[in-house]
Parts: sequence; structure tokens; C-alpha cells
Amino acid sequence: MTTVTFLSSVQGHQVERVQAVVRQLREREPAVSVEVVEGPRNVELLRKHKIQFGPAVVIDGRLEFVGVPRIGMLVNRLAIARKRAEANYPVADPWKVEEAKEASNVVTLLRHPAAAPSPPAFVPHPPPEPKPAAVPPAAPIPAPGPAAKKPEPAK
Repeated sequence: MTTVTFLSSVQGHQVERVQAVVRQLREREPAVSVEVVEGPRNVELLRKHKIQFGPAVVIDGRLEFVGVPRIGMLVNRLAIARKRAEANYPVADPWKVEEAKEASNVVTLLRHPAAAPSPPAFVPHPPPEPKPAAVPPAAPIPAPGPAAKKPEPAK
């Protein structure tokens, strides 16, 4: 089952908009689990996804939108998330952040050992070679001949 989590804004922005999108999503997609997170748990999730304020939308544990999307964009992204789940692509970020030591500012990204391999890169087919255009035959150029004299005007 697909889970959509709305992370509310720390500053209380767009609360009505979030509630309206949640209502529309529940009406349009009844099989989707929709949750709105507020309070201390919201701050933890915002930090986890490296967001300062919110609002944001997380689908199946993966940050999909920062801000409140239109309902059509959200439904489209839900379809993509379902396809990703069917293809067994990793749900969450396959990288793990190693915490920096107290006196250091260096943060290291480690490949998470339990993460599934990343999907193969999309390689598009090369475009077909254009066919040469048919060149229409050129009109014949008249051969130069003796110059015709213009009649002189009558006096």
C-alpha cells in the first residue's frame, strides 16, 4: 500500500491548502494511506529529509515535493511511485550519511549496505538517420545569344 505523508510547515504556512489537498487525495485515491504530521515528529522528519521549514510531501518514505503540489501532479507522482514499487527499485535513498566527529566539518556518504542496486541508466535509442531530400531538377538556363536591339522612338 502506498503511503503519503504531508509534513506541515514549522511556521504554520499553507495549512488550509494542505488540508484541501489531503481531502482531494482521499476522495480521488481511497486505497492510499494519507497522513498529516505535525509537532515534534514533524521536526524530526523535516531534519531527516534535510528541509528547514516545510511543508513537504513524502511518498513511501521518499521526499517527492517541497511545498504543496497541485492534486494532478500529486496523483501523477503516486503512479510513478507505484511503478517504482512494482519494479522493486529502492524506496528510500540508498546513501547513508556518516556523522561527522565533533571537531570535524567533514561528512561522508556511504553506500547503504541494505540498499538495492540502483536501476540501470536510461539509454535512449539514437534517432533515425534523416533520408536525403529529393532535389528537384534545375530549370534550363537560356544560352546567351545576340543582343536584341530596341526600336528607337519616332520623332
